[in-house]
Amino acid sequence: MKKKITIKVIIILILFLSILAYIYFEYREKSISNVIHINNNICTKVIIRDERDSNKYYTIDDKKKVDEFLEKINSDIIKRQRNPQYSNGWQYTVDFYNNEKKISSIIFRNDIEISDVHYQIIKGEVTPKNIAEFMN
Repeated sequence: MKKKITIKVIIILILFLSILAYIYFEYREKSISNVIHINNNICTKVIIRDERDSNKYYTIDDKKKVDEFLEKINSDIIKRQRNPQYSNGWQYTVDFYNNEKKISSIIFRNDIEISDVHYQIIKGEVTPKNIAEFMN
């Protein structure tokens, strides 16, 4: 009887610690590249759309420019939001491609949305101005 109780307590403790570890790792600060798992080797093209004007988009397929764009956004630090505040601020959608295959997408607003998950920008230079520079 005592052995069964001990085993149940150990199982509950392991489950509790697993949940704590998940919350810690999921909601800690990280770089954008740690979330989208895109590096310079697999991304060959970036398409930026200005959602305020659905006909306005810009394709970056020059390897040097793609690398420059990835370097700029990968230096930013983000943190997953527990209760996101949906905003109507500036909005760009950035699609990442490996040749013609879409591999990921980010929506830049006042926050960042990756795969339907909202992240707050903690530190970085992702601004409407910086993204618009790549569209010129």
